[in-house]
Amino acid sequence: MFHRLILLSTLMILACPGALAQDPFDDPPIPITPRVKRDPIEKVRVRMEKNTDYVTILDGRLGRRVLVVDYPWKAFEDPSIEVRLVTAEKPNVREIKPIMFVPDFFKAETKINVFRCRDQALSYGSRAKMKDHGIEFEIIGHRNSLARPAVCIAHKFQPHEGPAGSIAAFCLLDSWSMNRGLLHLDLPLEYFSKKGKLYVWFLRGDRILWQEIKDWPGMGLVIKEEEEEDKEVVQKGLPQQEPKKDAPLAEGPAEDGPFEDKPAEDGPFGDKPAEGDPFGGGDAESDPFGG
Repeated sequence: MFHRLILLSTLMILACPGALAQDPFDDPPIPITPRVKRDPIEKVRVRMEKNTDYVTILDGRLGRRVLVVDYPWKAFEDPSIEVRLVTAEKPNVREIKPIMFVPDFFKAETKINVFRCRDQALSYGSRAKMKDHGIEFEIIGHRNSLARPAVCIAHKFQPHEGPAGSIAAFCLLDSWSMNRGLLHLDLPLEYFSKKGKLYVWFLRGDRILWQEIKDWPGMGLVIKEEEEEDKEVVQKGLPQQEPKKDAPLAEGPAEDGPFEDKPAEDGPFGDKPAEGDPFGGGDAESDPFGG
């Protein structure tokens, strides 16, 4: 009887080899699913929903505004910042993305022109227009708000390129830095004068590390507000001074006075030089600086 039980258990082990290896109290194994690669545009959209707090907009003089980025940018290799203004009311979020200037365009002739415009900004502003991969952009070199020669790359989007607006890329960040963790970025006025949404991306090479969305009030608004205030003052009907009329000219010559045409009496400032005057027209012997 005992031998039969041993034989039966041996047959059961041979029929089910994993029966003894599996503990009946263990959890069932989790099935392994293949990793699906996410669309990079979808990554950008998800990151934009996670709004950080690295970017601040400071008001400057005459409506000019400065973008301050408080982030340890110096700790990364090939850092760059791209700022995009979207003026459309209801844009397609999936179409809002950076142009990836550093990984796609910052090479060969374009790289030479960027450094050339930066160097020429030491003495005067410089601009250069380029076209690469069907995209036209402008390289702008000037002295920034930190009184340093700096350069940025600007592009205005066409209707077939996505939502209306402009973008500026900053690749040489040393010119815009206060220190290793603080940047002051001047946005070009002709590209960022309108109101809209401001999308800021920080990139390390071809990888986006973070994004922020800010409400952009535009630039040059301070001047417009002052003009509107002046118009309101005029419309209130405040008394205005009438322009003074010029007095009629006298027909005869004016009486002799302190500014008369008659020459003054002979003296040190008269028509005739005084005796011993070193600046007069007398003998050279009395003039120490004469000929």
